[in-house]
Amino acid sequence: MRGQTTLDFAVGVSIFLVVVAFVVGFVPTMLEPFDGGTQEETAASDRLADQLVTDLLVADADTPYVLDRGCVVAFFALENSDGDPADDEDAYRDNDDVVRSDLYDVTGSDIDTGACNFDVDDGVFERMAVADAGYDVRVTLRGQADADADGGILCVDANEDGVNTVPDRDDPIIDTDDPYDSGTRCDMTGDDHDVAFVTGDAPPTGTGSVVTARRVVSIEGGFENGASDATLVVEVW
Repeated sequence: MRGQTTLDFAVGVSIFLVVVAFVVGFVPTMLEPFDGGTQEETAASDRLADQLVTDLLVADADTPYVLDRGCVVAFFALENSDGDPADDEDAYRDNDDVVRSDLYDVTGSDIDTGACNFDVDDGVFERMAVADAGYDVRVTLRGQADADADGGILCVDANEDGVNTVPDRDDPIIDTDDPYDSGTRCDMTGDDHDVAFVTGDAPPTGTGSVVTARRVVSIEGGFENGASDATLVVEVW
């Protein structure tokens, strides 16, 4: 009996050690996707969303989530929307790879950029202090979703009166499904001075690597349709 007990003990200890080795070797690989960049990107998306709605896009820190109309236009009116001057696929470049800065230069309008909590000469990544962060960011302002579909991208129709001028503070904001679809009122494909409220590269599709933070806000002055509520969407990957 004593010999059998010793054998049983040896077998039991061996099985235990094999199980421990399996757990030590396998479990960390299961947790690895949640232990690295995802946590950092989740924290970054929340931080950036809060920064935008309580500081960068408001004129008065005492009224967070109420976005200043001029600061919103100035923030999104970038001739180089992704902060990369060497990128020839920027939304605000024409087919000849020419930066159309004259279409979006808010310094020639009546927008008081001095009230905004960012430097209009900085790129979008510099404005959010993520130029060297190692991840990509996209910011979008959408109209409030209805029962049928998600809210469209908000856009300034700078040429509603037929005059081709830089975007001004009082130009109407409209809700459009696709501001890059030629022929719409807010047309980003032609020579209009319209400004779509979206900036940054398009996030990758078909992966779970994009972290999204949303904030419900209102924009001073409202939109052409009488609404004023919008959804700020920050995507980080």
